Amino acid sequence: MILLHTTKYGDSSLILHGFTREQGRKSFMVRGLGRKRGSSSTALLHPLSILELELRPGAEYAIAQLKDYTAKYPLHSLRGSIIKNTIALYISELLYRTLRDSESDPSLYDFLESSILTLNALEGGIPNFHIWFTIKYISLLGFMPDSSSLELFETFEPWQRELLSRFLTSEVEESLNISLKREKRNEFIESLVRFLEQCLGQRIDIKSLNVLHQVLI
Repeated sequence: MILLHTTKYGDSSLILHGFTREQGRKSFMVRGLGRKRGSSSTALLHPLSILELELRPGAEYAIAQLKDYTAKYPLHSLRGSIIKNTIALYISELLYRTLRDSESDPSLYDFLESSILTLNALEGGIPNFHIWFTIKYISLLGFMPDSSSLELFETFEPWQRELLSRFLTSEVEESLNISLKREKRNEFIESLVRFLEQCLGQRIDIKSLNVLHQVLI
């Protein structure tokens, strides 16, 4: 499971909201965090943690109960970098607010897991990663127009359409190294989020985006 968000439940329980390869978006409850589990277990519960889950038996629970969970990958670089950690916070909030309850979508899950591992391994091109991810995510949801028809797509300004075309037609490494000034980068990602709002027909209030604007130079 890719962890998107946690919600406190009672004094010692958490509800974990995530995206799984087998069942799509799913919530799980873990009990007794303060009593039965060590502090090391809660240290795994960061945005975009990729967890292996062990469920408690029984179908009587409204929310599936976890017996245990472990990290599938350590993701040390993702946790140790302020920039990467803030990008992870943005991505997790974007997914939490836009992924609806659905059936299994293995291709989307595989893209998300691969993207998390790519971000963890990156040494350069980090300031563009959230843009690259958002464009690819919108494309996988089926909303992004083909690059050949962008000139007729009035949602974006001309310079944004040109930039969008570059991201759509470039390989990952090239996309991450596109030169962008901070103001243009911030304006472009805001336009992408507004576009996704229009496609989904709902407001997407991503609070971490303002924090991301401040840490990226």
